[in-house]
Amino acid sequence: MPEQREALYLRVASDIRDQVESGQIAVGAYIPSVREIAERWDVSVTTATKAQAHLQSIGLVQAVPGHGMMVKARDLSSAVDLLRGAGAGLAGGHHAEGEILSSELVPAPADVAEALDVPEGAPVVRRERISRQKSSGTPVQTSVNWLPYPSTGAPALLSTDRIPQGTFTYLAEILGVRLAGGRQMLSAEAATALQAERLGLEEGTPVLVSREWFTSDQGVVLDYGESVAPPSQWVTYEFTA
Repeated sequence: MPEQREALYLRVASDIRDQVESGQIAVGAYIPSVREIAERWDVSVTTATKAQAHLQSIGLVQAVPGHGMMVKARDLSSAVDLLRGAGAGLAGGHHAEGEILSSELVPAPADVAEALDVPEGAPVVRRERISRQKSSGTPVQTSVNWLPYPSTGAPALLSTDRIPQGTFTYLAEILGVRLAGGRQMLSAEAATALQAERLGLEEGTPVLVSREWFTSDQGVVLDYGESVAPPSQWVTYEFTA
């Protein structure tokens, strides 16, 4: 029974987090109250309270006495989710939601090994994602990101399911580090055959390519990735360090 209750409050928290990341609940707005959560998700007050507490523990909301739980301004860990196309960004003025297409353990190619500062051929996680407009289902971004695979293992990284506490929080906890910074590079390029297929474009169409690196407080590269957005789509990332 305890496992069932825990899984339920995490599912509720994940639903609310999705609403925040998709823009349905804006920064500065309040998430549903405990009573509203209990009624809307048909759960107990205890489960609703635990869901709110979990969202507060991961830094998504903060308690405002007399008002409720308010969505906080994006911090760096939230920015990571945005930059990785986890359904939190805005594209072309429409909310987008992301889907992880694949997540697998592979030998690091030379360029990825250099980016992650690991030996070539070392086991790394390759996660491929696509984001689509929620209203129309039109692809607005495709991305591949690469993460080091801890020697102690990190099974959740190899699943296409959403990680409740977030990919980077999960990996940082296993490695015993914390996310400290990032770097992004942007370039206009011609879509490759695969990129064009993913985004529903003709090969060679100009696209916006973004490369990102995120590092820990100990200098460990936690992620290297590339994302691609089609023309006529604004991709907005908002966060504070």
